[in-house]
Amino acid sequence: MKKVGIWLAFMVLLIGVVPAAAASQPGDEREFVVLYTEGVSLDAARAAVAAAGGKIVKENTAVGLATVRTNNPNFMAAIRQQRALAGASRNVSIGYAPLGSRSRHEQNVTAAPSRWQICSGTWR
Repeated sequence: MKKVGIWLAFMVLLIGVVPAAAASQPGDEREFVVLYTEGVSLDAARAAVAAAGGKIVKENTAVGLATVRTNNPNFMAAIRQQRALAGASRNVSIGYAPLGSRSRHEQNVTAAPSRWQICSGTWR
């Protein structure tokens, strides 16, 4: 019985440690959304992203938001050290729409009948 308890404790520890270690492997490229500090120049914000170890792959200059890729496992900590950057978040999908799906609005709207359908009584 004691061996089972030790084995179970080891498995629980292993299950908790392996995913955490795998999630932060150096060299794994991750994508972040980075918000520039309001009023900062684009050059300063871009330099701050580079200093944190990121590479801008897409940028919305009107909003001051960039999609950034990095191999730096400490990217979030590096971002917090940059005054030109207001913050960042991992770029992850929060949902999806199945292929061929229609919006709720489209599902509730029916086509208006034509004059011919009304007059001929074929519209239901």
